[in-house]
Amino acid sequence: MLALVISLAVLWFYVRGNLIRRLDDLASRMTDLAQGSPGEEIRPSGSDEIAQMEAAVEVFRQQAIANRSLAAERERHLEELRRHRSELQQLVDEQTEALRGEVVAHDAARDRAEAADRAKSEFLAMMSHEIRTPMNGVLGMLRNLPRDGLTREQVARLDAALASGKGLMGLLNSILDYSKLDQGQAAVEVVPFDLAEALSDIVLLMQPMAEEKGLRLVATLPEAALPPLQGDIDKLRQILFNLVSNAVKFTEAGEIRIAVSVVGPPDADPIRLRFTVSDTGRGIAPEALERIFAAFQQEDLQTARTHGGTGLGLTISRRLAGLMGGALTADSRPGQGATFTLHLPFDRAATQVAEPTPTPSLHPLRVLVVEDHPVNQEVALGFLRMLGHQAVVAGTGEAALELAGTGDFDAVLMDVNLPGISGIEATRRLRRMPGRIASVPVIGVSAHAQPEDMAACRAAGMDEIVAKPLTPEALDRALLRQCRVAITPAVRETLADLGAVQTGRLVRLMLDRLGPEARAIAEALRSGQADEVERRAHQLKGAAGNFDLPELVAVLASLTGRGATTDPEAADRLLAAAGTAERVLAQSLQPLDDLAGLTTAAQ
Repeated sequence: MLALVISLAVLWFYVRGNLIRRLDDLASRMTDLAQGSPGEEIRPSGSDEIAQMEAAVEVFRQQAIANRSLAAERERHLEELRRHRSELQQLVDEQTEALRGEVVAHDAARDRAEAADRAKSEFLAMMSHEIRTPMNGVLGMLRNLPRDGLTREQVARLDAALASGKGLMGLLNSILDYSKLDQGQAAVEVVPFDLAEALSDIVLLMQPMAEEKGLRLVATLPEAALPPLQGDIDKLRQILFNLVSNAVKFTEAGEIRIAVSVVGPPDADPIRLRFTVSDTGRGIAPEALERIFAAFQQEDLQTARTHGGTGLGLTISRRLAGLMGGALTADSRPGQGATFTLHLPFDRAATQVAEPTPTPSLHPLRVLVVEDHPVNQEVALGFLRMLGHQAVVAGTGEAALELAGTGDFDAVLMDVNLPGISGIEATRRLRRMPGRIASVPVIGVSAHAQPEDMAACRAAGMDEIVAKPLTPEALDRALLRQCRVAITPAVRETLADLGAVQTGRLVRLMLDRLGPEARAIAEALRSGQADEVERRAHQLKGAAGNFDLPELVAVLASLTGRGATTDPEAADRLLAAAGTAERVLAQSLQPLDDLAGLTTAAQ
């Protein structure tokens, strides 16, 4: 028993010292590892299984240390990322705030720029209107000055003053057109028109300018006849007039050609047309082809000094083309001329363009002129006297209403802007007056003929509105439409269509040709040269058809076509009719000269 006890005690001490103690230490280290404390290095003792366990725990300890290091590194990286993100967020916030400030400043600057641009455009429009009104008076008075008794030097000075006034009026008109386009106030007016007739009018008006420089002006239409179209023919005329005028200005020899062609299918609706205006002039440098379309810009300073101009014509033309749904471009080489190409769409007209019907002749009209400006009063009175009418002037709307109640008037010429009650209010009261005066045509005269202004005038009872500056042609057409006035002189219809300047040129050209041509036809009649009579009579009849010369046209008609007479006695009838026509045309020259300077404001 004693030996057994001793053996067990020895076994216990051995087991406890070599097994249990080592396992307790290993368990304690593992507990520390589990709690995150790696402690000191574990060195395996022996080569038994516990030693292997100690080696494994040491591996775990090393991994724990490595994991702790990785965790610390990751935490450090995360902290850096959080710091960077915070700094980035702060930077973004600062930049966003700065951008917000810049946007606000930009919006404020844009608002100021737009306000300044509107103010500039409104100022230009207002000043153009305000200056054009007295300029119209100046031109009117200059044209009405008698020339009898003036020396040649005085006449030259008067012509120089007129030319200067016309140039200034053209500048004001260009600025006003540009201002309207810049403010978006221009609108497209769609009316039916005949393109061939419109093109013929342009050639007729511009040909004398070309002929003065020895240039040919040629116009061609598509081979296939175009149907009646509808669109803004006035804006098309303005563009083509400007292009042809520039071509004549910059061309010293050769020709100017206006060509019209159809782009795309001819049966399309709308029909797309291409207008080209080409010349044989000096040409344009390639780098200036776009610059010349900018406002107040020309090819170079030398061009501006040599040829003058505002530098607005092409700007206005391109904007008008865009307003009509088209485009205007230029192509040129120095020394090889220039070609301007205009593309425009036009709808087909629903009906044929109506021919103007003759109007019955009426007695001269008695017109009530309501105008507060003394110069404008004199201009209106002068125009009405030229047109064969009588006039009574009222300086205010109140005075006009008093005169209207006591006088027998055929028409009222009403200025829209009057001191006291306005022209609109005066028209309203006029329409409520008893008797015939309430139905008398009222023609408004306004310097601000915008759509909203015209609508207000029409709502008040005005029958028509004529834009300032007033011109005799505009006044005559308004009276003709509203009062059905027709004046019978030979040049009256031509004057209404072409204006005083061009009509005067045509009259002089006709007077130069009429006598020699009539005598040549008479000589051919007496010598029995039928072919010569036919040819010359046909040409002269076409020229005489531009005027109201029924006797001459009838005699010439009898000499042409089927059944043409070759009776030598027809020569006497022709010479008599030609002499009468010469006297009638010669009598019209002075009134046309008086009107010529007053039409510049309308051109």
